Amino acid sequence: MSSTVTMTGPIFSPNVETMTKETIKAIESDLVKAGIKDVREQLYPGHGKLTGDFRRSITGSKRHLNSSIYPKLWVIGLWLEGVGSRNATTSFKGYGIFAKASEELRGDSDDIAEKRVKALVGKLN
Repeated sequence: MSSTVTMTGPIFSPNVETMTKETIKAIESDLVKAGIKDVREQLYPGHGKLTGDFRRSITGSKRHLNSSIYPKLWVIGLWLEGVGSRNATTSFKGYGIFAKASEELRGDSDDIAEKRVKALVGKLN
C-alpha cells in the first residue's frame, strides 16, 4: 500500500527561499535607516551640531553578516560619543549618541521586523 501527499500553495513555491532572503535584507535596511534617524535626531544646535557636517556624515552599511551605523567623520564621532582618547583629558564626556540610538533601536526592532514579516506571511498565504 502506498500513499501520496500533494501540497500546493504559495508557501510551497520555489520562490520561498528568495522571498525570505529579500525580507531579511529589507528588515536589515529598515533597521539601519531607523538607527541613522535615531542618531541624527539627537544632533541639534547646542547638542553635537554646529554646521550639520557631522549629522550629514552619519551613514550605514552592510558587511558580511553585520549591519552598522557610523559617522564618516569618525574622529569627531569618537569625541562626541565620549569614547575618544581626548574625552579622558577634557571635561566633555560625550553625548552617548550612538549608545542611546542603539537602545532605542533595540526597543523598536521587533515592530520594524514584524511589518516585513507580516507582509511576507501575507504573500505566502
